[in-house]
Amino acid sequence: MSASETSDSSLLGASRKVWSIPELASLIVANASGPSTGSLARLARVNRTISELALAMLYSEIGLDLRYLLSILAPMKPFISSGFMFVRPLERADWTRFLRYSKLVKRLRVGLGAHIALETFGIMDATRPSEVIFPSLRSFTWFATASSAHVFNLVFNERLSECNVNDWEAPLRLLQNIRAVASSLQKLHLGSHATRPDALTKAELCVLIPELASINTLSLPSRLVTSAVFDLLAQQEHLHTLTLVYDELIDGESNPSYGYKFLFPEGGFPALQRLQMQEFSARPHQNLSVVSPMANLLSLSVQLSGNPPLFSFQSYLSTIAHGFPHLEHLDLEVCLPNEDRELSNPEVAFTMLHPLLTLRNLREIDFGNDTPISLSDDHIDQMARAWPELQTFSFCSGAYYNINDTHLTLSCLISFAELCPNIDDLVFAINTLRVPPRQPTDTTIFGPQFSSWDAIDSPIEDATAVASFIADLLPSGGTLQSTLTEEHPHRDALRGEKWEDAINMVDAIQSARSRGVRRYAAAQKVNVVNADDMESD
Repeated sequence: MSASETSDSSLLGASRKVWSIPELASLIVANASGPSTGSLARLARVNRTISELALAMLYSEIGLDLRYLLSILAPMKPFISSGFMFVRPLERADWTRFLRYSKLVKRLRVGLGAHIALETFGIMDATRPSEVIFPSLRSFTWFATASSAHVFNLVFNERLSECNVNDWEAPLRLLQNIRAVASSLQKLHLGSHATRPDALTKAELCVLIPELASINTLSLPSRLVTSAVFDLLAQQEHLHTLTLVYDELIDGESNPSYGYKFLFPEGGFPALQRLQMQEFSARPHQNLSVVSPMANLLSLSVQLSGNPPLFSFQSYLSTIAHGFPHLEHLDLEVCLPNEDRELSNPEVAFTMLHPLLTLRNLREIDFGNDTPISLSDDHIDQMARAWPELQTFSFCSGAYYNINDTHLTLSCLISFAELCPNIDDLVFAINTLRVPPRQPTDTTIFGPQFSSWDAIDSPIEDATAVASFIADLLPSGGTLQSTLTEEHPHRDALRGEKWEDAINMVDAIQSARSRGVRRYAAAQKVNVVNADDMESD
């Protein structure tokens, strides 16, 4: 054997050894294919070893390309009224061929974009063999509004761990279908329900919840929840994320009341860390009760849709602060009536918010209200002192502020810069026409991680003065923004232009500062070199 033949033989042996290591072979195929499904398809035709690896990657996740997968079963063509359907009856041989590929699917997303007629799934369900169609499927997502039990018969298997159904409606008995895979599910998302759920649907949910033995992430429409459902949820040992999906009003539903209370029992929700819920009552404080503080809850999002009076809202916040003392993230979306202009009085407004000051671990707070709420610089200072770990602060970002709607001045930014070293993002309005009582010192500056202050649609007069004040506080890379709120009948048309001027000035100051730093550093380097030369002489 010649030297060249020996060399070729050694290379061939090394190549076979590489392809015999599954992890290494998978890595090679993944890097060679990139994001292109066309590349994977070409790799699948190289040889048996590479083909199996490429096909596994090509079919591991199916979405808008679902039609191409189903076309392996039988040819398809579009029907204008419904979508793609098979052009001939299905045979056993079709399924034998199809199962070679369907067994590779791990994630399946079916939606309107796939344009598959619902009748297609009915045909598949009626002719399918006894084998599990998608035995490797771990995650299933259904995006379309119209649905069919045939779909779930095809995709559900005992190893499914994630199921997402974004829209659904009666008479589909979805919850009873889900019971077939309830024990294996770790994540279940049921999106908004298009109609008022009937009594049977609610009863189905009460039967389903105890069977979700492994569930850790659960999303349910608010209108599906009852007191009995909430009590059952409280007993789930592994549930760490619960989302009660915000519902829109149904036609003819002027004042929805779902007739249940948020009662957190002793020892209930032992693993719950994140909770999102919706409250329609005009007296929300009467529907929230926490028997003993829940140290495990870290994130809470609440939408209060019942226009609660201030006393009820303050009591509601007090229950939150005492019941969930270790909150790190708090998102409150409310619609507070401004009767007698109570919200225009900073002391009244701050008294309402005062219970939240006990949340010492707070990192993010987003307080939304569609009308302005007035605060003073001292109130921001108290908040900054109470929340030293604060990273994000957003307050009434969608409200339009007139000159007299807030007492806040530019000085309140200093409190955040001095007392919240991790602050990253600020979104709230001030009145820049008020003279700031405090000015930044040479050492007053936001931390290097600070991203931006969005002044939304704050009243502004002197863009130069505003830009100079803010530029002194911003670190390198920090920005000023002004996101316009929705159209308002009394909007000052010049505000947007003045804020644009201020933003441009801040950018110019930042650029000039950067040039100055670079020039200073260069000058210092030259001085060091000259000093070294003098020493060597």
